[in-house]
This record gives sequence, structure tokens and C-alpha cells, in this order.
Amino acid sequence: MRTSLKWIKDLVPGIEDLTPQEYLDAMTLSGSKGEYYVELDKNLENIVIGQILKIEKHPDADKLVICQVNVGQEEPVQIVTGAPNVFEGAVVPVVLAGGKVAGGHDGSTPPEEGIKIKKGKLRGVPSNGMMCSIEELGSSRDMYPDAPENGIYIFKNRDDIKPGDDAIKALDTSATITSSYKTRGNSYTVNAQGANITVNGETKADTFADIAYDTAVTVSADNAKAWAIDGTTVAVGSSYTFYVGSDVTITPVTDAVTDKPMTAIVSAAPATAGSYRVSFLASSYIPAGYTVIDRGFVYGKGATQDELTLEKVGTTIAATGAKVKSISVPTNKDTVNDFGLVYGVKNKDAAATAVAYVTVKSMADDNSVTTVYSTISQFNY
Repeated sequence: MRTSLKWIKDLVPGIEDLTPQEYLDAMTLSGSKGEYYVELDKNLENIVIGQILKIEKHPDADKLVICQVNVGQEEPVQIVTGAPNVFEGAVVPVVLAGGKVAGGHDGSTPPEEGIKIKKGKLRGVPSNGMMCSIEELGSSRDMYPDAPENGIYIFKNRDDIKPGDDAIKALDTSATITSSYKTRGNSYTVNAQGANITVNGETKADTFADIAYDTAVTVSADNAKAWAIDGTTVAVGSSYTFYVGSDVTITPVTDAVTDKPMTAIVSAAPATAGSYRVSFLASSYIPAGYTVIDRGFVYGKGATQDELTLEKVGTTIAATGAKVKSISVPTNKDTVNDFGLVYGVKNKDAAATAVAYVTVKSMADDNSVTTVYSTISQFNY
């Protein structure tokens, strides 16, 4: 098991000043042997917070863009990138020319002395630095699960940082831990009246029971234009594939629908029997022509629909006095967009409420960025 020493220091009082080696020695003497430690930031130099001010197309490369980035200096720096998740306003880690990153984006073993970044040209356009992925900063999505599988790391909802700040110090406090939304070993039922349901090569009409957790399920109907759960459209097309994580009733929609990004929470149920923790399962549909920048949940105790937006994270919920929170939830499925959240109200004195969101960038000429929210879901104890 690997874990962040920063996380441990946040949770355990009295060890704030220990070096990694001192902590490792103390753990070994206590009988809980530590094998080794890795200093992920030892080869990182001159990496600061940047904010993308402007994005233009590269004149000679379809997959590259030219970014003007505020790094806290008098003038923005120009950086050429092929990262698919950049957008104007994004707050990102930037290694300035002359600085070092730990390794490459592929996550391979980094060189002992790191990789120095120099000024250069990409297809004839000057580039004076580099925006960094989590792998280039010496870490991985295991440690920072909100990092994208393909793209640069983006700081989200961080009012405590500004361009020019030390990005590595900022990164220490930006890790997010996600939880599985159901207990493995459970089995579930999918109801889809008027449709065929296919699981592991077997097809049944209308109802399919005893489906194991995290099993791929495909629903199909010749006349279906889309698919809806509790009246909310979650996918477009005559078939829809998802991974089961709860009992689901899904309905084929035969009327024409607009092909646009959408998301919906499909279930809210106790994570385990008798638990105060609630598992929210969401599904999103992303049509061709859009790239996902972020997905996750905004949640809080006893909130309303209007209170659960990314802009209101950190504000106080009127009915309960609790804070609005958010979490980015990556998905490791290539063909579906299911994602989950587990949280709860410990004293069970109000409803656990949440909305799912998906932030997408249009691949059209305007490269516009839009966040789509689900209808609010709540679990009443």
C-alpha cells in the first residue's frame, strides 16, 4: 500500500516536523515496518501556478493549441500544448523554462535527475514552458484520482492559490479520495420494459435479475431514440451500455431528442445495511464533438437544487447550516460514463442531497466550455 505522508501528517497530531526517514524509522520500531519512501518532488524545480487566459488554434497542427498563461509575471507566457482538456480560465501547474519535471506523461520510471524544460518551438511556434500532468509531477492518479487519464492536472475550486504561487505546495492539499459506490458481491436487477437486456452474451426481455456488481449491461430497442431513468434522459441512441451498481429501471424513449451532453443520478441508497453513508450512482452521456474536462458531484446536507452548483462550493446551505462541497470522480471505463459518490449525514437529522455534474468542451470552432447538472437527488433517513 502507498499513501501520502502529507495526508498522514494531516490526520495524526505530533508528527508534523518528522522527515520521511524519521517517520519510516518510527514506524519500523513500532512493529509496523515501512519498506521505503519515495520523494515525489525531489526533481521538481520552478513549477508555479498558472491560469490560462487565451487559447488559439495552432496554424500548422490540428492537435496543438497556443495558450497565453498568467504565471504571476508582468506578461503572460506562451505555451504550446496538445493536452485535450485545456480551457480558458483553467488553473494549472506550469514548469517555466529552465525548470524541471520528474518524468514523462506515460508514468514510466522517472530519470534520476528529472527532465529539464527549455524554451523551444513546436511546429514553428515558440513555447516558453510546459503545463504539467500529474505524472510529470512525479505522482500518479492513484495518489490524485481527480487527475485526468489524458491531459494536464487542473486545480478546481481553489480560492487559496493564485498565479505565480508554488504549485507543488498547492498540490499537497488538493488530493481527493473517492469511494466505490456499492459493495462488491451484491447483485442487482435491471428493468427495461419494451426492451432487450443483454448481460454476458445472454439476452432477456423486460427484466434481468441477479446481475453481479460492475457487470456490463446493454439495453436495446429498435424504436428507441434515447434512454431515461426516472424521466431523465441519460443516453441517446437505440442501445445503451452501462455498468450496474444498483437496481435500475430504465425506459426507452421513442420521441426525438436533442443530442447534447447530459447527466443524471440513477440511484441513492445506503452504502451498506444500516449505514448512515449513502451511495449515489450517476450516469452521463457525451455525444461526439465534446471532450470531458471534469465530472463529479456537488453535495451537502439538506440542500436545494439552486444551492448545489460548483460556483456555490464552500457557501452555507440555508436550511441546515452545512457547507456545499464538491468532488471530482474519474471513471476508468472507456465505453461508459458511470460514476459514484459515497457520503452521509451522521446524525441523520436531514436529507443527504447531491447533484451530478459533467463539464465538457465543445470541439467546434468556439471551443466553449459548459457544465451540465443533473436533477437533485436526495436520500431521506
